[in-house]
Amino acid sequence: SDDMQLISGDLVERAQREYKRRFGDQIAKALADGLPAVAKLKLDGNDLAPRILSVDPAWLGNDQSVIGLRQGQVFFALRKYRRLDGPELAYRVAECILALKPDVVFVDAIGHGASCYDTLNAMGYGPVRMNSGMDAMDKRTFFNRRAEMWWAIREWLKGGGMVPPSEEDKEIFADLTGPMSGYADRGSRVRLETKDEMRSRKQPSPDTGDCLAGTFYMPVAPS
Repeated sequence: SDDMQLISGDLVERAQREYKRRFGDQIAKALADGLPAVAKLKLDGNDLAPRILSVDPAWLGNDQSVIGLRQGQVFFALRKYRRLDGPELAYRVAECILALKPDVVFVDAIGHGASCYDTLNAMGYGPVRMNSGMDAMDKRTFFNRRAEMWWAIREWLKGGGMVPPSEEDKEIFADLTGPMSGYADRGSRVRLETKDEMRSRKQPSPDTGDCLAGTFYMPVAPS
């Protein structure tokens, strides 16, 4: 574990064990059966916990587009795709919206994600445009919104957040433990390394991690 690693492997493993203890293979079976089965799952003890859908689009190379769901203390990827264009991805997101009726849909609308966002908007689904490079809500502590969202993942995991075990999601452990953190502005604000910086270390893009981070883009009121 690197001193600059934002999220430790121990923290992720604990979250995976709790997920397995709590749900067994219930969620995996529901995902295999289809979105209507996922919609029937009771994911959080608090029925008012909002259902938050997050979309992290990707296009070329080895990166994946990830559609994920978080409700309260549990998160999992609903679907992962490679090389879908923006409108095609939007149609897949629309299927998730119709089945799961989330309280909010966050879409990373920078670059390739813009056409996914625009298509969903034109279809009348009203997604929230997400820009992880914009200012943090807490500007004095975080360099940008991306660093703030990833910090929120760490705090959520510490508070009992659960993620799928590696046999159900082979990327999630590496995605969550991959990014390194540091400080900008002479040590005054937390900064997370960029995807390009990760690639320079031969680390893959943390697509599923970014999808989970998207669920913390802004506070969502209980349904």
